Amino acid sequence: MTPQKVSDILIRIIDEDWHVYTDDAINALKFGAKVVEKEIPKKPSEERFHNGDQTQVLDICPICGSPDIDKEYGDYCPKCGQKLDWEEKDEGV
Repeated sequence: MTPQKVSDILIRIIDEDWHVYTDDAINALKFGAKVVEKEIPKKPSEERFHNGDQTQVLDICPICGSPDIDKEYGDYCPKCGQKLDWEEKDEGV
């Protein structure tokens, strides 16, 4: 089962069946949905900075905005734990 499928199921349970669960159970389901959501790879965004004649491009985490992500160091943002999808970056190499 994919992380996206798990997330969809948890969200559906929260939305449709919330009335049969305790507040603690709903909070646990919401927490689980957030954790699973981090396993769904998201593409980094880019920010360009101009300094005179040079342009620097930084990859940015699409969730927390951290500029501390780098494909060489792994597939997860070190700040928030979001799984990153570097696939499009590979095609340009």
